[in-house]
Amino acid sequence: MHKIHFRKILAVLLVTMLMLQGFGVAASAISSTPQLYYCVIDEKDADGNYVHPYFVDANGKRIPSPQSEMVSAAEDTLPTSYDARTENIITTPKYQAGSGSCWAFATISCMETSMIKQGYTTLAETDYSEAYMAWFGQRQRALDPNDPTYGDGRNISNPFIYGANWYHSGTQLLRGSGVQLESNAPWVETRDSSVMMQRMEQPESDRYLSYARLRDMEVTYDRAVAKQMVIDKGSVYTSYYDDTGIRDQGYNKTNTCYYQNATTSTNHSVTIVGWDDNYPASNFNTGLQPDNNGAWLIKGSWSVRYGNGGYYWLSYDDPSCTEFVSFTAMPADTFDNIYQYDGAYCTAGIENPASSATMANLFYAKETQLLTHVAAFNPNYGTTVKAMVYTGGTNYTLSGTDPTANMELRATKTVYNVGYGYWTRELNTPIRLKKDEAFTVVIKLTNPNASSIRLPIENTSPTNVTHSTLTYGGNLGESFMNLGQAWYDTNNYSGVDLNNVPVKAMTRNIETVPPELTLTSAPTQTTYFVGDTLDTTGLVLSYSDEYGDVSTVTEGYVCTPTQLDTVGTQTVTVTYNDLSVTFDVTVEDPPVTQGVLSAEGGEAYPGQTVQVVLRADVNPGVAAMRVHLDYDD
Repeated sequence: MHKIHFRKILAVLLVTMLMLQGFGVAASAISSTPQLYYCVIDEKDADGNYVHPYFVDANGKRIPSPQSEMVSAAEDTLPTSYDARTENIITTPKYQAGSGSCWAFATISCMETSMIKQGYTTLAETDYSEAYMAWFGQRQRALDPNDPTYGDGRNISNPFIYGANWYHSGTQLLRGSGVQLESNAPWVETRDSSVMMQRMEQPESDRYLSYARLRDMEVTYDRAVAKQMVIDKGSVYTSYYDDTGIRDQGYNKTNTCYYQNATTSTNHSVTIVGWDDNYPASNFNTGLQPDNNGAWLIKGSWSVRYGNGGYYWLSYDDPSCTEFVSFTAMPADTFDNIYQYDGAYCTAGIENPASSATMANLFYAKETQLLTHVAAFNPNYGTTVKAMVYTGGTNYTLSGTDPTANMELRATKTVYNVGYGYWTRELNTPIRLKKDEAFTVVIKLTNPNASSIRLPIENTSPTNVTHSTLTYGGNLGESFMNLGQAWYDTNNYSGVDLNNVPVKAMTRNIETVPPELTLTSAPTQTTYFVGDTLDTTGLVLSYSDEYGDVSTVTEGYVCTPTQLDTVGTQTVTVTYNDLSVTFDVTVEDPPVTQGVLSAEGGEAYPGQTVQVVLRADVNPGVAAMRVHLDYDD
C-alpha cells in the first residue's frame, strides 16, 4: 500500500521536522543549504477568485518565482497581427453551460489545434472530450491500489462545477489519462450539477484511455514568447478575471472586447488564437479603457452566441492575464505504456544553491518492451536537461540509495534551453527491456548562469485550499535525488518524506517469439574409444533471441556428457540459455594388440625379491595389457 499524506497534517509536521533536522528555512535569498519550497496553485482571494500561482518556503513566506530566460524573437520582429483561424486549425467554440470547467475547454482546444496543425488529424474529424478531461482532472486519485500513482491528487465530489487550471489538466494528460473522443464522452449542456454527474460520470476503467497524448507543456510570462507559441503551436492557454454576470463592466458587446483593472486574480480560462498590436484602446468601454492599444484574440467557451461567433478581444493591459501555457500533442500510438510514480502536479521541491541538481526513478519492466521515450518536469528556465537511462538486469536488487549502482548506462539524451514545464523526448535508440528488468531514468537539470536550481518533488503545500484535500503517496526505493554530493531516497530525506519526483519512461509493446537454438556445425571429431573425453573443436551454435535477432555462439554452452563411456552411438546434449540441441558421436572398444613386451630382470635365491620392469611406452596405442610371467628354476 502507498502511504498517503494529507495537506493539513503534513504542512505543520514538515516545518517542525525541518527545524529539528537543522534544515534551513528559505528567505528571500537562497542560503548555502538546500531549501524546501512549495508552489501554491489553489489559493483564492477574498472574492473567491484564483490567485496566480506563487512560491513559498517551508514557513509559507513568499520566495521569488522562476523568471523567464528563454531566448526568443523580439516582439518587434513578430507580425503586428495574427489569426490562427485562417489556417483552418481552430475548432468551433463550445458551451460550458453552468459548469466551472472552462480550464478543461481551454486545454482541449489547445490539444485539438496542436494535433491539426501538425497534420496528425483534420479540422473536420477532430473533437475531443471536455467531460472526460474535467472528470479525471478533478478526480485524480486512482482507485486501484496497485496503480503506481495510487494516493496522488485530489478527489472533488462534483468535478464539473469546481474550477481548476493547466496544472491539473496538464498533469492528467501527462499521466496518460486522455484525451478521449467527444463521441465517447459527450458534454451535456446543462446548468444542473446533478444532471452533470448523472450524465457525464466516467468509468474508472477508462482512466488511461488516450486518443492523443500530450508531449510538451510550456509556461511563460513573456508576451513575445506567448506570441511565438501561438505561431508555432496554433493556440495558447491563458486565464484572466471576467466580470460578466458579476459587475458587467468590462465587456463591450458592440466591439466584442473585454478589459478590467480591478484585480490580478483570475476566474476564467480561455484559448488565445491570435493578436492585434494595433487593436484600439478606444474600442473598450468608456471610463474603463486600457492605456495602450493591443489585444489578444480569444476563443471562449460560452458558445458561438457570445462575442463574434464565440471569439472576442482581451486587452494586453488586463492585469490578470499574465500567464501563458502551450500544449503540444502527439499521436496516441507514439508509445503504449507509461512508467511513473507522480499522479498529481508537483507542488513542492528542493531549491539547490548550485547550478545543477539530479533526480531519478527506479522502475521494473512489466513485460518485454522497448523503452522509447523519457519525460520529466522542469520548474526552471534556460535549463539544460540531460537524461540518462541505466539497466540492471532481471535479478537487480537496490543496495543503498544510489539507483544507478551496479547498473549499465545504456542511453543519454540532452535537451538545451528547456523552459518551465513538462517535456517528452524520444531516445536516439530504443532500449530492449526484459520482463522484470530493472531500469533507472536519471534527469540532471543544469543552468550554469543560475545561482540555484529547483528540483521538483511531490509534496503538500502549507497553504490550505478551500475545496479539496491534496494528497500524495510514495514508497522507499522509487524516487531519488542528488544535490551534488550523494544520492538520497526522496521518501526519506533528512527524516522528511518528500514523496516522488516527476520522471517518466515510455515504452512500446513488442511481439516476441520463443528463443531458438540450432546446431550450425558439430565438432570435427566424430569417433571415439570408450573412456575418451569429448573434443568440442569445431562446435558452432546459432541463437535466435525473443526479438528474432540471431547470433553465433562458440562459447558459454555446456555439453553432457563430456566423458564417453558407452560403445555404439552416443548422444551429446548442448545447453545454452536454457535451450538445448543434440548431436551424435560413435564410441568404439579399444583395439587389441598382441605381442611380447621386453622384460628385464635378474637372478634371485629363495626368499629374495626380484624387480621385473615391463615397458609399454615403446608400444603406442596400448590401452590395456595382461601380464603373464614365466620363470626358470
